[in-house]
Amino acid sequence: MNFNPGSWLKNTDLYKYLAAIPIPVFIILITALTPFDNRAVFEAPWLLPILNTVFIFAIYLVVAYISAKSYLSSGSLSIFLLGCGMLAFGSAALLGGWLISAPGGINVNVTVVNIGALSGSIFHLTGAMLTSMRVNPELNSKRRKRNLTLAYPGVLILVILLAIASLQGITPPFFIQGTGPTLLRQVVLGTAAVLFVISAFLFIRLYSNLKKIYLYWYSLALMLVAINLFAAFLVRTVGSPFSWAVRLPLYLGGIYFLNAIFIARRTARTRGTSIEEAVANFFREPEENFRILVETANDAIVSFDNESRVLLWNSAAEKIFGYNRSEAVGSILGDLIIPDSYDGTIKKEMENLTVTGKSTQIGKPIEMETKKKDGKVFPVEFSISARKTSDGWMYTSIIRDITERKRAEEALRKAHDELELRVQERTAELEKANKALLESEASYRELTESIDDLFYAMDRELRYTYWNKASEALTGILAKDAIGKSLYELFPDIKGTKVEQFYIEVLKTQQPARFESEYQLGDRKFIFEINAYPTKTGFSVIAKNITEKKMFEAHWLRAQRMESIGILAGGMAHNLNNMLTPMMMSLQILKGKFTDEHSQKLLNILENNSQRSADLIKQVLSFSRGVEGQRTPLQAKHLISEIEKIAKEIFPRNIEIRTDIQKDLFTISGDATQLHQVIINLCVNARDAMPDGGILSISAENCFIDENYAQMHTEAKVGSYVTIAVSDTGTGIPPKILDRIFEPFFTTKEFGKGTGLGLSTAFAIVKSHGGFINVNSEVGKGTTFRVYLPSIKTELQNVEEQQQLELPVGNGELVLVAEDDDSVREVTISTLQKYGYNVLIANDGAQAVAEYAQNRDKTKVILMDMMMPVMDGHASIRAIRKINPGVKIIAVSGSAEKEKLKNVADHTDAFLPKPYTAEKLLETIHEVLSIK
Repeated sequence: MNFNPGSWLKNTDLYKYLAAIPIPVFIILITALTPFDNRAVFEAPWLLPILNTVFIFAIYLVVAYISAKSYLSSGSLSIFLLGCGMLAFGSAALLGGWLISAPGGINVNVTVVNIGALSGSIFHLTGAMLTSMRVNPELNSKRRKRNLTLAYPGVLILVILLAIASLQGITPPFFIQGTGPTLLRQVVLGTAAVLFVISAFLFIRLYSNLKKIYLYWYSLALMLVAINLFAAFLVRTVGSPFSWAVRLPLYLGGIYFLNAIFIARRTARTRGTSIEEAVANFFREPEENFRILVETANDAIVSFDNESRVLLWNSAAEKIFGYNRSEAVGSILGDLIIPDSYDGTIKKEMENLTVTGKSTQIGKPIEMETKKKDGKVFPVEFSISARKTSDGWMYTSIIRDITERKRAEEALRKAHDELELRVQERTAELEKANKALLESEASYRELTESIDDLFYAMDRELRYTYWNKASEALTGILAKDAIGKSLYELFPDIKGTKVEQFYIEVLKTQQPARFESEYQLGDRKFIFEINAYPTKTGFSVIAKNITEKKMFEAHWLRAQRMESIGILAGGMAHNLNNMLTPMMMSLQILKGKFTDEHSQKLLNILENNSQRSADLIKQVLSFSRGVEGQRTPLQAKHLISEIEKIAKEIFPRNIEIRTDIQKDLFTISGDATQLHQVIINLCVNARDAMPDGGILSISAENCFIDENYAQMHTEAKVGSYVTIAVSDTGTGIPPKILDRIFEPFFTTKEFGKGTGLGLSTAFAIVKSHGGFINVNSEVGKGTTFRVYLPSIKTELQNVEEQQQLELPVGNGELVLVAEDDDSVREVTISTLQKYGYNVLIANDGAQAVAEYAQNRDKTKVILMDMMMPVMDGHASIRAIRKINPGVKIIAVSGSAEKEKLKNVADHTDAFLPKPYTAEKLLETIHEVLSIK
C-alpha cells in the first residue's frame, strides 16, 4: 500500500484532530499536578471573578442569546434547551466567582457553580437526545415567545435564589477549606460530569451524521467542561497549583464555544442568512431540509412510480389542483391531473426510459394543459426528472401554473399587433407633421430669441429644455450649460421657496398661472412677473422684468401715503393747538392768582408739559406742511462744524466723530434752525444705532445732478446740490422696515425713548427746502443718510456751472466698461462716446478680464463695477493687475463707502460712487488719464 503524507494532509481536516489534542494533554497535566494540592499558592480575590466573567459568563451568554433567537425563528426545542443550559451554567459561574470573597465564599462558590453545572448538563443532555430523536419543532410563534419569556428569566431567578440561600447557610455545605468537598458535592459534581460526557458523545454522533463542523467544536467544548468537572473531584485546597490546572479546561472550553459561534457567523455570511438561521440548520437532518424546501416551494412538486402512482404531493400541489395530500397519494397521476391527450405521451416516455434508459422528454420543460379537481383545464409548465431505485424508476415533476403568463403573452401579442398598425398610421402622420413642425420651430425660435423678456421651458422633472438669449444675458449662464440641468442644479437656493411651489402647482393643475418673484444678482435685486403655460412635456415660462415699474409704484404709493398722513397730522395738530392755547393762557392767569409755593409747583409742571405738547405739535406741523421758516444764504460747513462740537461734548467717548467737508462748498438757502434740527436728528439716530461705540461720519460735497440721475430718482431735479451725508457703523436698518422710517410716529425704539417724529420731520424740512433724502443701510454694517439741498446761484457758482458745461472730452482713448446693469451700462457708454471716447463692453468680471487680455495695448482705463456675477470686481481687478500691473482702474460701487474699499485701494487709481453724473464720470476719467 502506497502512503502519501501530502495527499493525506490535503484530504483530511487536520485542524480538527489538532483541536482535540488539548483533551489528553489536560488529562496528563492534571494527573501530574495532583500531588500539589496540599497548600494554596496563589488565590487573588479578584482573579477568579474576572476569569469566570470573561471566559464563561460572557461567552455562554452570547451562545444563550443566539440560541434564543434561533429558537424563535426555527422552533427547535433542542436549541431552546441548549440555550437554557448555557444560561444556567454561565450565570452560576458569574455569581460564584464574585461571591468567593464573601464570608464562607468558597463554599458559596462551589455550591452555586456545581448546581449550575448540574442544571446545564441536564439541559444539554435533554437537548442532544431530542435532536437525535428528531422531535418536531414548535410551530406556534406565540408559544415560542411565551416559553422563552418564562424559561430564561426563570433560570436567572433560580440561580440568584440559590446564591442567596447558600450565603444564608440554608443549603448544605458543598466544600470545606482544608478538608475538601462533601459527599453531596461529589454526587452533584459526578452526575454533572457524566451527563456532559454523554452529551458530548451524542453531539459527536450528530456531527458524524450531519457533517456540520459547528457540532464538532461544540462537542469538544462539552468534553473540556466534563474534564474540568471530573478533575474537580480531587481538589482539596482552593488556590493550589492543582486547582488552577483544573480550571484551565473550563476556560478553554469557553474559547471552543466562542469558535463555534464564529463558525456559525461565517456560515451565515457565506449563505446570506442570519446567524440564528445558520445555527438552526446545523441541527437539521438533510431530509428535513429537503422536506422544508419542498413544502415551501411555490410550484407543485409531485413524485410517482413506474405505475404513475403518486408518492409525494406538496402543499403547492394541493393549492393548484384542489386535491389534498390524502386524496392524491396512492392515486394514478393521469387520473388526477393529466388529460388523455398527454397521458399516453408521458407513459410512452416512461416505458422508453425503463427499457433503454433513455428519453427525449425527461429533463426538459414541457408546456401542456392539466386539469383541476373541478375539471377546469389550465396551462402549466411540466418538467420531469427520473431516478433509479431498488424498486425501479422514481419520477419527480415540478409543475408551474402559467395561466397568468399565458394571459400576459396573449395580451402582449394583441398589443404588439395593434401597435404595429398604429405605428404605420402614425408614421404617415408624423412625416407630414414633421415638416410643419420644423417650420413652426424655426419661427418659434426666432420669436423667443428676439424678445427682451426671459423665456425658458422645463419638463415634468423640472429640467430645462429651452433657454433664450435674454436668460443668458441676465444670469450669465449659457444655453448649452442650462439645457439638461435641473432647476436645483442651476439654482440650489430655490429649494423650498414659493417659486418652486409655483412651478410644481402649474405641473399639478395644468393651468396657466402668474406669479411675481424677486431675484438677487450680485448687489442688485430684480422683480419678475413670471407667466407659466403648461405644455405636453412640462411648461414654458415668460419672465418679464418689472423692477422699474415696481419701484415707480412704490415711490408713488409712498408719496401718496406721506401726503395722506401729512394732511391727517396737520388737521390733528391744528385742533390740538386750538385746545392748548386757552389752557396755556389760563395757566398764566392761575400763576398770578395762586402764589403759594405748592400751587406754583403744580402750575409749573402743567406749564412745562403744555409747552412740551406745543413743541410736539410744532414738529407734526413741520412734517405736515414743511414749516417755511426764514430762508437765508447759508454755508453748510458752519452747520456741520457746530454740530461736530455739540456731538463731541454730549455723545459717548466710544463713538469716534469724523468730518470731511469739501472746500469751496456751494451756498444753500435755508432756515439754519430747521437744517440744524435735521442734521442733529440724523446724528442722534446714528448714536442710538451704536450702543457699543463706532464711527460717526459727517461729510459735505458739491454735486451736479444731470438728466441721467434725475431719471433714476423721481425726487431729484437737474441742477447743483450740496450733499450732506451722515454715516454710522451701527446695527443697520432691516430691509422690511426701510420703507417706513419716514412715517410719523413710526419708531423701533423702546417706549418713552422716541416719538417717531424725528425722521418724518427731517423729511418734511428737507422737502420744504426743495431737496430730498436718500438712505442706504446694511444690517450689521451701518447706515448712511444723504441729504441733498439745492444750491443758490452766487456769482462764483455761476462761473463754476458754466465750467461744468464745458466738460472734459476724450481724444479717442479706449475705455473698458465692466458693468452688469443694462441701464447704467447704456447711459455710461452713450456719455463716453458723446465726449470723444471709444468704449469696450463687458457684462461681468470674467468677460472684463478676457476683453482686457485681448485689447491690453489699446485699453487706456478700466471702469470696474465692484459687484458683478461670475467674477466680482475685487477678483477681476486682481486678475487684470497680474496681466498688466500698470493699467489704470477706476472702482465703481453703489453700496460701499470709500472706507469699505480699502482692501482694493492699492489696486485702483480712483473711486467713483453710484449714482454718478456725467460731470463726475468725465472728470474722474480725465484725472486718472492725466496721472503719469
